[in-house]
Amino acid sequence: MSPCYNGRRLVFDMTRTEAWSFRELKALLSEEYDNYRRDWTRPGFRALAMYRFGVWAQHGPRDTLARKILGRAFDLIYIVAHRYVRNNHGIELHRSARLGEGVMFPHQGGIVIHHYAEIGDGCVIQHSVTMGSAGRGVTREEAPKIGANVQIGPGVVILGKVTIGDGARISPNVVIYTDVPPGATVVTNSPRVIYAPNTKRRADMKSNASRTDG
Repeated sequence: MSPCYNGRRLVFDMTRTEAWSFRELKALLSEEYDNYRRDWTRPGFRALAMYRFGVWAQHGPRDTLARKILGRAFDLIYIVAHRYVRNNHGIELHRSARLGEGVMFPHQGGIVIHHYAEIGDGCVIQHSVTMGSAGRGVTREEAPKIGANVQIGPGVVILGKVTIGDGARISPNVVIYTDVPPGATVVTNSPRVIYAPNTKRRADMKSNASRTDG
């Protein structure tokens, strides 16, 4: 990792007043690029590149007229890139969220991240995942907090001010509205088979007949 780059400070310290270094941004994007096997066409990498650029542009210096104009231009680039990633790849990720290092989006489609969600290092977020509020508006107080190295399966819904501990595993199609302790695994109930009319009766008759023959 580049010596000029401190991932947690760059990503999580949203109150930092000094300008973001372009070298820091470049180092972070280089690491993301390696995580995605150096393939810039992958939707997950594009979403993260858009997000990292947006955070960098938001914290850039705007103390002179020229820098203000340049900052507005960067903001416009971020807005266009955000709309492109959202509309074409189905990943809605705002720069107001807080993402750690090594976050992975292996697949695209139906991914919605709360404006102020916090996601730790090394998390894997599958497709069709929603992190949203519990109906009380889009505020930082209602945003989910995801620890480090959490694996979130397809179709998971995380609602409201909940905390998911480090190393937790969330199986597909789980709805979470309470805290999850570190290292825990959350699964859904086993599926239930609903037979069509008369189908179950025929299946029971065959089962009984096979037992009689045995």
